[in-house]
This record gives sequence, C-alpha cells and structure tokens, in this order.
Amino acid sequence: MLNKPTPIEDEWSRDPQVCHLRRIFGRIESAQNLFLEKLQITPWDERLRDIRKKALILFESAWAESNPKGVSINEEEFEVLYLLCLARLCRSRGIEIPQETLPNNIKLENLLKEIKF
Repeated sequence: MLNKPTPIEDEWSRDPQVCHLRRIFGRIESAQNLFLEKLQITPWDERLRDIRKKALILFESAWAESNPKGVSINEEEFEVLYLLCLARLCRSRGIEIPQETLPNNIKLENLLKEIKF
C-alpha cells in the first residue's frame, strides 16, 4: 500500500513561500557540495560540523540585514551568499580557500563585511 501524503503535507507542498525556500536551500546544498568537491574536502570532514552551523547563522544574519540595508538578493544569489559565509568560516579555521573557487559578487561581499560575527 502506498503512503499517501497527509492533507497538511499536501498543503505545505503547494505553499509558494515553502516551495521558494525549498528551492533556495536545495541550491545552497548543491553549491556547497560542489564547493567542497573543488576544495577536495569530504562532506563528512569533522571540521565542517561547527563551520556549517556558524555559516548558517552568519547567512541568516546577512539575509536579515539585507532588506533594511536596501540590498536585494535574488534566488541565485542566496547560494552565493551562503558560499561566501561558508568560505569566511573555513578561513577562520585555517582552511585555505582559493579566491577562484568563490563566485564574485561585490554587493554580497560588502554586505558580509558589515556583519559582525
């Protein structure tokens, strides 16, 4: 017997905001995997647990600050913002991040410079 989604699950899957956030976080996950692959770091590297946790906090802080600062972020730029956060935290832990592995986005780089973390 197939498991049918409950009405609540079905409602969530149709909510445009939920779908938008799922797309954003799906893109972030894919970008993160590609980024780690370029750095030749396994996704299970134990250093990443704390780095990812703090990168998410930094990402959420930057996202929250973007609107009051008048910085518009489109769906594609959310993955760039997260990668910049992840790279910042990796560097703070001594992991070398070649500049060419990161997307270039001055607007988001400047936004992150304003976030105290």
